[in-house]
Amino acid sequence: MLTGSRPTVLSWLAPPRLVPLQHLTGPQQMALDVLLLEESMCAAEPVPALRFCQSKHPWISLGWNQRIWPQHWNHLVDQGRLDLVRRPSGGAAVLHVGGLTYGLIWPAGPQSRRKAYQVTCAALVRACRCNNITLKTGSEPVNPLAPHCFASATAADLLDETGIKRIGNAQFWRRGKLLQHGELLLDPDRALWQDVFEEPAPKVGYSKIRAENLAEEIALELARVVDKDGRRAHDEPLTTAERYHISKQAVLYDLRDECIEKAHTESSVRSVAVIESTTCDKARPNG
Repeated sequence: MLTGSRPTVLSWLAPPRLVPLQHLTGPQQMALDVLLLEESMCAAEPVPALRFCQSKHPWISLGWNQRIWPQHWNHLVDQGRLDLVRRPSGGAAVLHVGGLTYGLIWPAGPQSRRKAYQVTCAALVRACRCNNITLKTGSEPVNPLAPHCFASATAADLLDETGIKRIGNAQFWRRGKLLQHGELLLDPDRALWQDVFEEPAPKVGYSKIRAENLAEEIALELARVVDKDGRRAHDEPLTTAERYHISKQAVLYDLRDECIEKAHTESSVRSVAVIESTTCDKARPNG
């Protein structure tokens, strides 16, 4: 538990915590999720928590075990077009741009990944329906070769009526407590999506939906699921201590320096290869 952070309160006195909509970088969002999980683990009577964020800058999050990614991503990072971030959860790469990212801490959730996905996805479906978005769960098997998260849809994900994936979810469990976070596609940058995944962006058509309104509905539905009394979540902003902790821990999830180093190394190797291929290794002929 952070010194000077939010006080521990009995769960029967406190409804789920809702961190108001934040505008954070990718690494900061991952640090926030892990902090909320750690606070839950340290609390005598842990309280569920919810957070919603929109990105200051486009970023790709990689699943914890994803150690290889396309080389051209390194150059996009080097050019300042996006950041690359490590998630504590699993799954494939997600491009976070023009969407809404949520995080859920569920201290006393079902001790089954499948069940947790079922109830949270049902809540997301209800929330989106209030914003005229009709969704259903996916049915594809897990595909470890999928180039990115939105290229396939398992039972942990949600599709629209046309079969296009709209919400991708991922989980991280520690000592029986659940961290689940996900991305809701609203209005992705089509040019950047093409450059990253070398394929057209999904035709979402949700650009007129206000992220604040959608976050409010999702918070309402998820709180009903994770609170034993079905109470609404209450707003509780990040404390000064929490913000300081997030700023310090964000570097643990930031792959920017690694990407830039790889990009420069690849450029150097290509330069050497070009020089060697164009240099004559024989003496210049006379005449």
